[in-house]
Amino acid sequence: MKPLLYPTVNLNGSDGHELLKQHYDIQLAFEALNDALNRAMPHGRDYPPSPVDGERKDQLAREAFYERGMALHAIRQEFERVAHNIHEQIQLKERDKRRGRMWTVGNPDDPE
Repeated sequence: MKPLLYPTVNLNGSDGHELLKQHYDIQLAFEALNDALNRAMPHGRDYPPSPVDGERKDQLAREAFYERGMALHAIRQEFERVAHNIHEQIQLKERDKRRGRMWTVGNPDDPE
């Protein structure tokens, strides 16, 4: 998968707070998905042993389920990093507005 890119909060683009809200909504969706996954975790009673050889499938089902949960967790972390970056940009813009100067990405005069 290609990595997610950070948007640049700017006057011609979407409002930074709206971008942050969109990513907050993504986090809420991941929380709901995680709750649903926890409720649907495979249970042994749903994977009875094979009548042919007695092999149990419940552990394999749980491992496969867990792997997918971990993949979703990694994707969620990517979106969290994007949200964090947006939040930092908003804070920098607001700080510079209080100081009475325009904020630009990579401003070499920025003391921080």
